[in-house]
Amino acid sequence: ISKPPPPLLVNWSSGVPDLYRAAHKLGLRIGEELRVMAADNTIQGHRLSLPALSCVEIPYVGMGEEAVRCVLKQIEGGAAPEAAGKIWLPAVLRAGESA
Repeated sequence: ISKPPPPLLVNWSSGVPDLYRAAHKLGLRIGEELRVMAADNTIQGHRLSLPALSCVEIPYVGMGEEAVRCVLKQIEGGAAPEAAGKIWLPAVLRAGESA
Protein backbone atom coordinates (compact mmCIF):
# COMPACT_ATOMS: atom_id res chain seq x y z
CA ILE A 1 0.00 0.00 0.00
CA SER A 2 1.51 3.33 -1.03
CA LYS A 3 1.37 6.33 1.25
CA PRO A 4 -0.73 9.32 0.19
CA PRO A 5 1.21 12.46 -0.74
CA PRO A 6 1.71 14.99 2.07
CA PRO A 7 -0.68 17.95 2.33
CA LEU A 8 0.31 20.87 0.11
CA LEU A 9 0.37 24.54 1.02
CA VAL A 10 0.43 26.62 -2.15
CA ASN A 11 1.85 30.10 -1.77
CA TRP A 12 -0.16 31.67 -4.61
CA SER A 13 -3.64 30.49 -5.51
CA SER A 14 -2.92 31.30 -9.16
CA GLY A 15 -0.93 28.04 -9.33
CA VAL A 16 -3.84 25.92 -8.12
CA PRO A 17 -5.48 25.21 -11.52
CA ASP A 18 -2.26 23.58 -12.77
CA LEU A 19 -1.99 21.61 -9.53
CA TYR A 20 -5.60 20.42 -9.84
CA ARG A 21 -4.93 19.36 -13.46
CA ALA A 22 -1.77 17.45 -12.49
CA ALA A 23 -3.61 15.72 -9.64
CA HIS A 24 -6.40 14.75 -12.03
CA LYS A 25 -3.88 13.25 -14.50
CA LEU A 26 -2.37 11.21 -11.65
CA GLY A 27 -5.80 10.04 -10.51
CA LEU A 28 -5.56 11.88 -7.18
CA ARG A 29 -8.79 13.29 -5.81
CA ILE A 30 -8.35 16.74 -4.26
CA GLY A 31 -9.58 16.79 -0.69
CA GLU A 32 -9.30 13.02 -0.40
CA GLU A 33 -5.97 11.56 -1.58
CA LEU A 34 -4.41 15.02 -1.97
CA ARG A 35 -5.11 17.82 0.49
CA VAL A 36 -4.41 21.36 -0.71
CA MET A 37 -4.57 24.81 0.85
CA ALA A 38 -3.52 28.19 -0.54
CA ALA A 39 -1.83 30.88 1.53
CA ASP A 40 -3.29 33.56 -0.72
CA ASN A 41 -6.72 33.99 -2.28
CA THR A 42 -6.09 36.96 -4.57
CA ILE A 43 -7.85 35.37 -7.56
CA GLN A 44 -10.77 34.11 -5.44
CA GLY A 45 -9.61 30.52 -5.95
CA HIS A 46 -12.06 29.22 -3.40
CA ARG A 47 -14.88 30.03 -5.81
CA LEU A 48 -13.11 28.99 -9.00
CA SER A 49 -11.89 25.53 -7.98
CA LEU A 50 -13.77 22.26 -7.78
CA PRO A 51 -13.64 21.04 -5.10
CA ALA A 52 -13.61 24.43 -3.42
CA LEU A 53 -10.11 25.51 -2.39
CA SER A 54 -9.31 26.02 1.29
CA CYS A 55 -7.37 29.26 1.57
CA VAL A 56 -6.41 32.31 3.55
CA GLU A 57 -7.57 35.71 2.34
CA ILE A 58 -4.85 38.29 2.92
CA PRO A 59 -6.50 41.62 3.80
CA TYR A 60 -4.90 43.65 0.97
CA VAL A 61 -7.55 46.38 1.05
CA GLY A 62 -7.21 46.79 4.81
CA MET A 63 -3.41 46.84 4.46
CA GLY A 64 -3.64 49.69 1.95
CA GLU A 65 -6.08 51.63 4.09
CA GLU A 66 -3.91 51.23 7.17
CA ALA A 67 -0.80 52.30 5.24
CA VAL A 68 -2.55 55.50 4.14
CA ARG A 69 -3.66 56.19 7.73
CA CYS A 70 -0.07 55.77 8.95
CA VAL A 71 1.35 58.05 6.26
CA LEU A 72 -1.28 60.73 6.95
CA LYS A 73 -0.54 60.51 10.66
CA GLN A 74 3.16 61.04 9.96
CA ILE A 75 2.44 63.98 7.64
CA GLU A 76 0.21 65.58 10.26
CA GLY A 77 2.98 65.18 12.85
CA GLY A 78 1.22 62.57 14.92
CA ALA A 79 4.02 60.01 14.81
CA ALA A 80 7.64 59.88 13.80
CA PRO A 81 8.55 57.24 11.19
CA GLU A 82 10.86 55.51 13.67
CA ALA A 83 7.93 55.15 16.08
CA ALA A 84 6.08 52.87 13.69
CA GLY A 85 5.49 49.34 14.88
CA LYS A 86 3.77 46.28 13.56
CA ILE A 87 0.09 46.51 12.83
CA TRP A 88 -1.80 43.24 12.77
CA LEU A 89 -4.82 42.86 10.51
CA PRO A 90 -7.09 39.83 10.58
CA ALA A 91 -6.98 37.40 7.68
CA VAL A 92 -9.98 35.29 6.73
CA LEU A 93 -9.70 31.52 6.58
CA ARG A 94 -11.95 30.10 3.87
CA ALA A 95 -12.48 26.47 4.72
CA GLY A 96 -13.09 24.67 1.44
CA GLU A 97 -13.28 21.04 0.43
CA SER A 98 -9.65 20.67 -0.66
CA ALA A 99 -8.03 20.22 2.76
